[in-house]
Amino acid sequence: MVFSFGDGSHGALGLPSGGDAYEPTQVERLPRHVSSVAAGHYHSLAVTHRGEVWAWGRNEEGQLGRGLEVPRESWNQPKIVQGLDKVEVINAAASGVVSMAIGKDGALWVWGKSKRGQLGLGKGITEALVPQRVEALAGQKIVQVHRCLLDGAMLWHAQMKGSYTRGDILQMEGWVSLQHLWKS
Repeated sequence: MVFSFGDGSHGALGLPSGGDAYEPTQVERLPRHVSSVAAGHYHSLAVTHRGEVWAWGRNEEGQLGRGLEVPRESWNQPKIVQGLDKVEVINAAASGVVSMAIGKDGALWVWGKSKRGQLGLGKGITEALVPQRVEALAGQKIVQVHRCLLDGAMLWHAQMKGSYTRGDILQMEGWVSLQHLWKS
């Protein structure tokens, strides 16, 4: 079971009322077997044992993976993210305007909006209303992703080292170093 409490003004608590909760309250519209959850600034994600991703909360930037045409009054309702039906997801992360999922094969999937490359889909790509695979990381086995609140972040892998401005920290198999975390 998943419980939430706090500020519900954007529907991130997943409660039918869409309002605030002052004590832990069960998020009832989720499947029974949730293996992990991720809380973003204004939205939340849940990964099930079957590898499905469910999303709820603010959707102004498409971070729920439902497109932009869904009515605001439905944002607080947990629903399965479309476009990942052939992906067995093992982990997910949520930021303010971007959602991320990692497939069992180690592929990274992203959706939402980006102003400064937070999607990782390439220069000039600022929107993904449905999950898109980050092709720049093809062949890498991503095992964990964290939203970073720094001006710059690095990602490490035994065969790869690169940087993202205002990006996310990706943990891959074979960490090399954390010494370059701060952007110079």
